[in-house]
Amino acid sequence: MSVKMVTQAIEEALRRLEQNELYLRELDTRYYLIDPILRSLHWDVSDPSQVRFEWDMRGGRIDYVFFNGQGTPVLYVEAKRADSWLSTGDVVQLREYVGRRRRGLAVLTNGAEWKIFDLSRPGRFDTEKGKKLADIYFDLPERFSEEEEWDEWEDEEEWEDEEEFEGEITALPVGEVAKVLFQLLDRQKHW
Repeated sequence: MSVKMVTQAIEEALRRLEQNELYLRELDTRYYLIDPILRSLHWDVSDPSQVRFEWDMRGGRIDYVFFNGQGTPVLYVEAKRADSWLSTGDVVQLREYVGRRRRGLAVLTNGAEWKIFDLSRPGRFDTEKGKKLADIYFDLPERFSEEEEWDEWEDEEEWEDEEEFEGEITALPVGEVAKVLFQLLDRQKHW
């Protein structure tokens, strides 16, 4: 298993999404996009000794908690719908869930955008100098993008005059995203 397998899993998921007319609710996003990526990273999403779903945490229920061979939680994943960008509120929600944990990684994802935080690092969730390890994404098929964002701008000229958003990230090729995910989230590194 390698970066190549992660890349192939992402490409296959994208191909299937392109071929089928789907509205990706959170559960669809998990099943059709996030789960295949996690499986390519050696996490068996069907093995209760490795993963639990809707796990009770402080402040709510997190979508996935993955465990190492000793039964210790090592990876927390909060999933969102594929058709919306991850927001500051989503990061706050993840922080509320895992805020007191001092071991493992916390992930916020919509399947294409991945924010990865190291819980053992001191500092804040929302800064590169703090817990954040990665903030990456690849482009989904065009029909999954948020069109409401463009409706806020009266004309294209106004959009062009706006400065770049602080902390804005650029889409990466699927292979580059796969490389980062493999380096940080591969199960064998946490087992």
